[in-house]
Amino acid sequence: MSRKKITLIGTFRQNPDTLKQVFNALETDFEILSPKSIEFIDLNVDFVKAGHEASDDTHTIQQRVLGAITQSDGVWLFAPNGHIGLSAAFEIGYCQSIGKKVYTDTILNDEMLNTMVEKIPSLDRLKTVLTDNNLSVSV
Repeated sequence: MSRKKITLIGTFRQNPDTLKQVFNALETDFEILSPKSIEFIDLNVDFVKAGHEASDDTHTIQQRVLGAITQSDGVWLFAPNGHIGLSAAFEIGYCQSIGKKVYTDTILNDEMLNTMVEKIPSLDRLKTVLTDNNLSVSV
């Protein structure tokens, strides 16, 4: 059986050590369509880029992320302390528009965005959730 495809979205500038743990955990169980790398050039900018994206403009990178979301079996939201930025909010809205579920283990700081994500107990539970054909999960 082939591995499920996942896209990781969220706030990549905050808590890079935890982001790396999440990325590595996802990589163990899933084929990560985006991002291909979390080795970012500069964490002090609004829109981070990995080395292989250095010459790409923001629009091109964002279009690539949206394409990955479309092809993914699921989307994992990394939201340290419940915070997400404008790009992640945009991506959540895109997921809503195409009927793609967004999973997270964090309660978001924004009440409205909380209604657009499905909170599950942990990243470990994601594999089971996606294997169960994206059925809703009780926490």
